Amino acid sequence: MDRAFSQIFEMDASVSIRRLFDMREWQQIQMRQDQAAARIHLE
Repeated sequence: MDRAFSQIFEMDASVSIRRLFDMREWQQIQMRQDQAAARIHLE
């Protein structure tokens, strides 16, 4: 019982960490796109 619960918790934690990482990556991509758009607008 206890072992099964800890396995589920570990799986859940790794999924949320991966989701957080994806969010940060996505924000960085959005920032790069905004900077590129601003650069094009300035030229």
